[in-house]
Amino acid sequence: ARVRFAETVVASWWALRETEFTLTEGVKFIKAEIKNPKNFNHTNNNYKLDRVYTPQAERVDYVAMDASRMRIVDLEITIDKIARFDMDMWVSVEAGFEGDIMLYAGGDTILDRTEPAKIAYAVNPVTVSTQVRDVKIGYQWQQVSDVTIVETEPGMLKRNTQLRISIDDEITGSDSIAFAPDFITEMNADSRMLFSKPTVSGGEIVFTIDRNSNGKPATIKLSNLYVKIDRTVPESNRRPYKIVAGGTAIAANYSERPGVYDPLFITKGIGADFLSVVTSANDKDSILSNIVRVTVGSPEVLIGREGSASTVYMDTAAYISATSGALMVPVRFVAIALGIPDNQIVWDSENRTVTIMNGARVIQFKIDSSDLIINGVVSTIYSADQIPVKVTAESKDDRSFLPFRALGNALGVSVDWDADTLTATYNAELLADYESTTTDEPVTD
Repeated sequence: ARVRFAETVVASWWALRETEFTLTEGVKFIKAEIKNPKNFNHTNNNYKLDRVYTPQAERVDYVAMDASRMRIVDLEITIDKIARFDMDMWVSVEAGFEGDIMLYAGGDTILDRTEPAKIAYAVNPVTVSTQVRDVKIGYQWQQVSDVTIVETEPGMLKRNTQLRISIDDEITGSDSIAFAPDFITEMNADSRMLFSKPTVSGGEIVFTIDRNSNGKPATIKLSNLYVKIDRTVPESNRRPYKIVAGGTAIAANYSERPGVYDPLFITKGIGADFLSVVTSANDKDSILSNIVRVTVGSPEVLIGREGSASTVYMDTAAYISATSGALMVPVRFVAIALGIPDNQIVWDSENRTVTIMNGARVIQFKIDSSDLIINGVVSTIYSADQIPVKVTAESKDDRSFLPFRALGNALGVSVDWDADTLTATYNAELLADYESTTTDEPVTD
């Protein structure tokens, strides 16, 4: 940007004192070049004003400059003529700053601070969007929300730069948080951007831009994201942790500890609220002592709790899987009947995945998959037949179904099966001496 600094009337500039130039907060000087000075008298014949200046500790002729301010001192003007000079400036803008960049002039050479001059407008190269997801301390491979990064204009992410995706630096250390490597990356083909296969190192995902977009702005979507949070990560009590898009593609001026003469910032990149780190009331699994009994083909469910039993109705029914022969039950309803709070059962519609949290235990499964993940350990669901067969989670009546036995085993409750009545029960050993009532109002999952 080029600006002209000039008197409005002769002798209004009090020379031989200090004139100070500063920028909008979030913007720093890289260098400045003063050109075409008019009507100045040099107090030192070895000095000159028209030259290039950069932030440094030593004063250069009439100018002392650090990254945040530029000061002109000991300069004398011609009293009967208008003094002026032009100045070209190169600036460094903090990642995430967007808006007018203003140049301010002040100091004791000027009676009143002058009106600032707008020298540029800063635009963020990308936007980052996602949704906040709760994750628990100490659990492995918890699924989190998709992340979408969109260029504000084509070509914002430059060739041969790196795009680094990470959790904000309140979580430190590669061992504190980690991304699973098997996430999915999608990008709009009409952007014509190319990037190398992303790599994962602990809590950071790295892309190298091989060709910048030259069609539509690039939209990069990361899905099927899982993270592991260890017990050193503090809870996010006041605000969620952010997902940050940074690297040289977005924040080439990032530094952990910038000095006063460095046109650098501690901001890694552009972010969005991403993770709310929570913990259980204790590190033990909640004890599930409710009795739950279901019958094949019936919406009736017997639930026993605190010495009494009642019959409630689902809006669907347990059934025998035609492919595996396993007894399938609606997961949310049965888990709630056992005593798990509804907000601890999470359905991810995009990835067709269910997560159940019970104290220190996290259970995950995916529709049409036979994998059952308990605290990050993957096992395969098999039927209880003499010759076991794989059983997959199923979707029916807009409900997620899992084998009754597999769900009970995962939650740590006893499982009983009566082949004569086609009835299955959790915690059957606690059923004796319960009083039974009936609730006519259907209960849905």
